[in-house]
Parts: sequence; structure tokens; C-alpha cells
Amino acid sequence: MQGLLLILLLGTGLIFFLQNRQPIQLNFFGTTAESALASFTLPLGLWVVLFLTLGVLASVLINALSSLGQPKARPQNFRPNPPGDRRRNPLSHHRPPPLPLAPNEHRNQPP
Repeated sequence: MQGLLLILLLGTGLIFFLQNRQPIQLNFFGTTAESALASFTLPLGLWVVLFLTLGVLASVLINALSSLGQPKARPQNFRPNPPGDRRRNPLSHHRPPPLPLAPNEHRNQPP
């Protein structure tokens, strides 16, 4: 399935490239080819596919770097305590404190 998706993406990129072959000049740090630090002339389709690929690679790199600060995943054989087991989990019987009552309310008294 992944191979089919890769072939589909490459085919789409190739068709896009072949239909957008007019040359585009990209000037880095300048307005003309003479005043620019660097100047490249490539077909429009190649520019689009190139920057799309660079964007995907940057996304993968950012995702990989952001996961470095995450704690490690639980081991595969980790099992949480069963619901009735209070020996291993001392907080399983802990109840939150009751909510404060209004001045005219009384606890545990029938109406």
C-alpha cells in the first residue's frame, strides 16, 4: 500500500513538472541576477517539487527533534493495576475532599 502511494506521488510530481517547464529565476538577496548573492534559473515545476520536498523533510526533522524531550514510552509488558487491587496502588482508595457547603446548607440531614 505504501509503495502504491509513493508511486502515485512520484507520478503526480512528474506530471506536474512536465506541465510547468517554463523557467523561473530565483534571486537570493537581490532584485536582479547581477545584484543578487546567488541566482538560479530552473523550471517552475522543479522549484515547486523541490520546496515541497524540503518542507516535508523540515516537518519530519522538527517532529523528530520535538520528540527528543518526551519521556520514554511504557514498556510493552507494562500492565496497570487491576481495579480491585489496593495493595500496589496506595492512592486507589483516596477520595477527594468534599466540596465546601453554603452557609445555609447542612451535610447528611434529610430535607
